[in-house]
Amino acid sequence: MHKAKFLIAIILGFFFSFAGEKSEGSLSYAGKLGYSSAYDSLLVGLDIYSPTSSDSSFVISLEYLHWTNKRLAVVEDKYTGVPLLLTFQKSSPNEGTAYFGIGGGIYYWEKETEVLGGTVQSESKWKTGFHILLGLRLSPKIFSEFRWSTVGKFEDSDSGSFTFILGVKF
Repeated sequence: MHKAKFLIAIILGFFFSFAGEKSEGSLSYAGKLGYSSAYDSLLVGLDIYSPTSSDSSFVISLEYLHWTNKRLAVVEDKYTGVPLLLTFQKSSPNEGTAYFGIGGGIYYWEKETEVLGGTVQSESKWKTGFHILLGLRLSPKIFSEFRWSTVGKFEDSDSGSFTFILGVKF
């Protein structure tokens, strides 16, 4: 069931990425690094941009987050998050350096708990989420983004978070 949801999300993402007007340009790509307030985690990601006009585009993002939490020196929780996001971005009409984005996606969360004696427990969940972002193009190739996301509850706490991203288009 989870594989089917993931496959459907990928197919829909590619559909939207190729929905851009061919006259506006072809697909472009970016790599990004960031910090997420969700459990103080590092974010690594890849974006695919599909222009829809001279000042807007659809962006598909695949990201990876990982963090560790040690409890009482005998229990270690390892978390992994893998969001697949679709964002509509709109640039400012002036110089096009600032932009706004809104979107959603599916998130795969996994938790692995290891006890000092070697006992391992694992759980995972698929969630849907929503995000908004503000971005700034620092140069034609370098950008930064500030994003707020909410995914609902995971581990009895709200998964809403802020993320700061620095990226490079290639």
